Amino acid sequence: MGNLAAKGCQEKMLPTARVLLARVHTLVLFIVEKKKMETSEDLRNSLPD
Repeated sequence: MGNLAAKGCQEKMLPTARVLLARVHTLVLFIVEKKKMETSEDLRNSLPD
């Protein structure tokens, strides 16, 4: 019986973990894109006209 309850808890936790992972993943992608844009802007600014 205890095993069943533990399994139910795990199944409830899984969606939460997935949502958290998805959020972290999105955040990382966002930061990487932001860094890329900043870097390319810096490169453009450092080039002589």
